[in-house]
Amino acid sequence: MEAEPEIQAEELADALVGVQRLVRRRLRAGLTVTRLRGAEVELLRLVETRPGIGVSEAAKELHLAGNSVSTLVNQLVRDGQLVRETDPADRRAARLLLTEAAGARLRDWRARRAAL
Repeated sequence: MEAEPEIQAEELADALVGVQRLVRRRLRAGLTVTRLRGAEVELLRLVETRPGIGVSEAAKELHLAGNSVSTLVNQLVRDGQLVRETDPADRRAARLLLTEAAGARLRDWRARRAAL
C-alpha cells in the first residue's frame, strides 16, 4: 500500500530540513569571519548579478517585504559588504553595489559550497 501524499510530503520536508542543517554546519566549519545568513547571501548574490539594483526592485526579486530588505541593506552597508549610492536620475532612490569584501565573501561561500 502506498503512503498517503500528506505523509510523503511531511517525510520529504523533514529530510530537507536535515540536509539544510548538515549543509549549514559544513559551511560554517573553519569559518573565521561572521557567517552570512541566508537572506544576506541571497541579497549579495542578487546585487552581484544586477549591480545598481534598487532596494524595492531587490525586494520584489527576493519576494521579501521592502522594509526587510531595507534592514538587510542597512546591516550590510554597516558591515562593509554593500555600498548604497544615490541614483542620479532619482535622488530619492538608492542603487546597491557590492564591495570588494563582499565579492571575496561570495567567492569563499561558493568554494565552501562546491567542497560539499
